[in-house]
Amino acid sequence: MHARPVALLCIPLFFIWNELATIGWRALLRASGVTVPPLRRLALLRIEAQAVNQIVPAAGLAGEGLRAVRAGRPGELAAASFATLLDNVAGTISGLVFALVALGLHVLSMRAGVRDELRTMMLTTVAALLLLVLAVALPFQLGHKLVPRLTPGGRARRLLEPFADRRLSIRRALRDAVALRFCERILSCAEVYVFFVALRAPVSVADAALITAVFIVVSFTVFFLPGQLGAAEAAVAMSSSLIGVPAALGLSVALLR
Repeated sequence: MHARPVALLCIPLFFIWNELATIGWRALLRASGVTVPPLRRLALLRIEAQAVNQIVPAAGLAGEGLRAVRAGRPGELAAASFATLLDNVAGTISGLVFALVALGLHVLSMRAGVRDELRTMMLTTVAALLLLVLAVALPFQLGHKLVPRLTPGGRARRLLEPFADRRLSIRRALRDAVALRFCERILSCAEVYVFFVALRAPVSVADAALITAVFIVVSFTVFFLPGQLGAAEAAVAMSSSLIGVPAALGLSVALLR
């Protein structure tokens, strides 16, 4: 693998998209009532959490638990955990939307067999996105109506109280987080494109978006694997072959990334 130095652009791209994601998480923490630490500390917490998720076989829960525990002050764990959960929801929604856009751009231009594969992936992505949006929208719509009727101190009431007491601020923060995480996906696409350029592979930005979309869908499917070991490489190699790039080159990109 002989990559050109342009591959080093991935380093600033990583810090930029991590910063965008951190800004979205900070807004959710603030809306949930957490005493928010400085942005720099939150950004480092996100990087630490990603490192933990790469090596600990806990379906990503170890890293997310780490940043939830360390994001707020003692006594704010519930609010910090709630905000971190919504941050993951925002990342999932933005990733699925990006995948739908990227897959849709390629459906009409591909040959019949490949087009059928992309359509199947699109239908699966649409179904997952609709279910997720519905699961998130219901508490916002029903929380403020149900909370007064629930037993004080009960588990159901504790779960729904944030959607009632801070409904507007949390909904606004979640919307902003989804937008910021979508920008993160665009930068991830740029990252993939840079790696192909570094390996002198003739791909377009739209091709890089397709590969990023497949990577996103697969990473959500095999989230329980530390760092999606093996699955991520297979996804990039497979999607590279769909656009006429040798699978070995796609594998090189996955390993570089």
